[in-house]
Amino acid sequence: MVLVLLPAVCLGSTADWIVRFDEYKSVAAHFRSVGRVLGPAGRVWAPVHRGKRPHTDFCLIRLFEPAAGALRRMPGYRGATPERVIRKSALKRRSLAVSPRDFESEEEAREADVRRYGATVAPGKSAESLWALGFDGANASVAVFDTGVRWSAKHFRSPPVETINWTSEPTLEDKLGHGTFVASLVAGRCSECPGFAPSVKLHVHRVFTNDQISFTSWFLDAFNYVLWKQNVDVVNLSVGGPDFADAPFVDKIREVTAAGITVVSAIGNDGPTWGSLNSPADMPEVVGVGGTEAKAPDEIAKFSSRGRTLWDRRLKPDLVAPAAGVLGALVSGKCRAMHGTSVASPSVAGLAALIVSAAAISARADFGSSRNPAMVKQCLLETATPLGKPTSVYAQGAGAIDPKRAVLECAASYVPRVTAYPPALRWNECPTFSPHCEQPLFHTGMPAVANITILNGVGVAFRITRVRWTNDDDDDDDLVRVETKLSRRDGWMWPWVGALGVRATVTRDVETHHLLEGALEITVETLLGGGVRRERRDLRVPLSANVGPKPPRRKRLLWDATHSLNYPPAFAPRDSLKQQADLLDWNGDIPDTNFRSLYLHLVRDRGYAVDVLTKDFDCFDASNYGALLLVDSEDVFTDAERAKLRADVVSEGLAVFVVADWHSPALIEDAAFFDDNTQVRWTPVVGGANVPALNQLIAPFGLGIGDRVFEGSLPSRFCGGSCEFDSGNAIVRAPRGALVARATLNERKPHQPRRKRVNRDPPEDVVVLAATPKVAVFGDSGCLDDAHHSGGYYCWPLLDGVLAWLLDANRSFFPHDQQQVLHAPLDLGPPAASSPESTLFAKYSRPRAGGCDDDDDDDQFRWLRAA
Repeated sequence: MVLVLLPAVCLGSTADWIVRFDEYKSVAAHFRSVGRVLGPAGRVWAPVHRGKRPHTDFCLIRLFEPAAGALRRMPGYRGATPERVIRKSALKRRSLAVSPRDFESEEEAREADVRRYGATVAPGKSAESLWALGFDGANASVAVFDTGVRWSAKHFRSPPVETINWTSEPTLEDKLGHGTFVASLVAGRCSECPGFAPSVKLHVHRVFTNDQISFTSWFLDAFNYVLWKQNVDVVNLSVGGPDFADAPFVDKIREVTAAGITVVSAIGNDGPTWGSLNSPADMPEVVGVGGTEAKAPDEIAKFSSRGRTLWDRRLKPDLVAPAAGVLGALVSGKCRAMHGTSVASPSVAGLAALIVSAAAISARADFGSSRNPAMVKQCLLETATPLGKPTSVYAQGAGAIDPKRAVLECAASYVPRVTAYPPALRWNECPTFSPHCEQPLFHTGMPAVANITILNGVGVAFRITRVRWTNDDDDDDDLVRVETKLSRRDGWMWPWVGALGVRATVTRDVETHHLLEGALEITVETLLGGGVRRERRDLRVPLSANVGPKPPRRKRLLWDATHSLNYPPAFAPRDSLKQQADLLDWNGDIPDTNFRSLYLHLVRDRGYAVDVLTKDFDCFDASNYGALLLVDSEDVFTDAERAKLRADVVSEGLAVFVVADWHSPALIEDAAFFDDNTQVRWTPVVGGANVPALNQLIAPFGLGIGDRVFEGSLPSRFCGGSCEFDSGNAIVRAPRGALVARATLNERKPHQPRRKRVNRDPPEDVVVLAATPKVAVFGDSGCLDDAHHSGGYYCWPLLDGVLAWLLDANRSFFPHDQQQVLHAPLDLGPPAASSPESTLFAKYSRPRAGGCDDDDDDDQFRWLRAA
């Protein structure tokens, strides 16, 4: 199950706001605090009553005027955030609607499941040998936040300890069935589809309605109740979404974790696109669970989300569990199969309960203090088994869960410790550490960067006091400079986990390939005894990488990631106007996420070295690169950047390939929508790409992109088969002597259903590609983007041909039957013009202050040499 969090971005509209405080008080007391600042309820604001709640650290109010800024004057004020409506968009009702009564017999129903998935699996059976040893979850408790549970004696040993409804529906009944299925994978007892911990105490929190709707405030209420009662060891969240910036939600997850509760969450069903990780599973405090296939348990399920976290480049998911053809309980009482990482997460939650249970009954006297989220995560990761089919750690994490080893080899004999995840950075091993392993490090290349997660089973708060890099090769001790960065400026990390950034830069050129081998030696200081005592622990993280000679300039490409805008926080719409299910552009638009196939084609198939730029154009030396790739850029370019790029092309011989996307003021307005739940109108801050900004950049070269959007089939030569011009703009300006390529396409009009094509108007012959000797422009990124690839061919011939033209003056892609050398300038109308930046665009646009030094990096913390 995947949820989408829709924030209220139009702050002047009537909307519900979550107002957070530093202290837990009654809701009435918080309303009084608001009233003292905003005046009596009724004119500017109104309280939103949600029934009886225990003491809480937030209240929900409705603002009739834009007065949220005045709330900062309240004593104890922590923040105000628009309420999010949460839709379970990826949970298909038809996945649960098929019940055994639709078939003549149980045997026929099981055969249907096998036909669909290739095989079925009951993951809980892998824990049966542990139950015989007394590890059945009897000393642990799990809370399931979902659609509720329909209890039956066949599937559960005892009714839930408590069932609480936090929704607006006056019922505890699970009509949808998702919560029942999930709970059975945690605590089921049926021999056909057992859970992992049949004796665990089950706490049911109904946070979704039968219409698959929830709100952030409902989750906050449930979390606060768990914190108040202190009677839960593990929380399962078979939900997720792209909004990693929902502050009330993620802050509450950290608070729950700090209280010693392990949170397990599904990584998402947005694969196989990379960069598709869901929150909160992407948080370092949470156990993020991906999925494997039933018929091929050593393979990642195609739908399982994957890729580094977009916001801090950490390794996720943490591990994987069966996610296809998984047998569980339906509300009808039968066992049937489902799929999705939402059914992988409860398997891990059940195993986490067994780990906690094993710790509780161990003979060690100090286990009470060791039953913490770091301990659970360490036992899960240290005993996981890498998949048999070689796969990147950014898809499988530590590997598949191993219940026996997790309980018997780790939990039952656990000694509090500090560990790193991953335990080693093997950047030379492919495909395990792809994308790091895809090309060697070299002099003048961009640094290699990764994040290490520190897990501290010793205590909840700690800091790194020392990091030292040791190179195993004394002769080349200064060949690579290794630096580290802490996740907090003061060095303190909380709760139970922290992050250490690692950056490696080659300091000089080499003539032959080298294998860099060394280790980071890290000292961690933990606060104990309420802060009166400190304990130091050391750990060692090996690091290895291939180092090679600097590639020739014509084989070096620079990818601009600086000018991408993504959700969150911006409402940057999807690049395909045909896509209905997900309107948000949230995959990152960088080589190791939704353009991963393009990146691998360039590196593996064509031998290019690709660097990624994350700073202004002033921060790269054009003499090092053959071409700059501007793919799907949404942000603006400064005057200095435009001047620098023109000088780089004219004076330094840099080539530029611009791959645009759709832009049309009418279609941008058409993409806006009014959300009935939040009473807020969503308006995109930009189209698929910022075509007016790109026009300003390419105008000095006589090139321009129009503001009409087209779609249709591209000539087969572009792709070597069938492929689409998905939603893009035509080229309307090009100088004399330029090469152009055309396609016959349909124009997309406003108010057109996203999946339909215009058939009434005749198609037009439009220019989709224009290339001068040093600058080329193509109107759509869809045929290069994994997120919108619909099973046809990628347009690699187009990509390869344009680069061959720009870098080697090779015109082989432009045969006479599909190209035209312009004997006069192309002028098919005005290029798309800039309009004044909206306040929302200015808010989400990248900051312009600062320079190119190390302290100006993306999270503003200093890189320190690890020596």
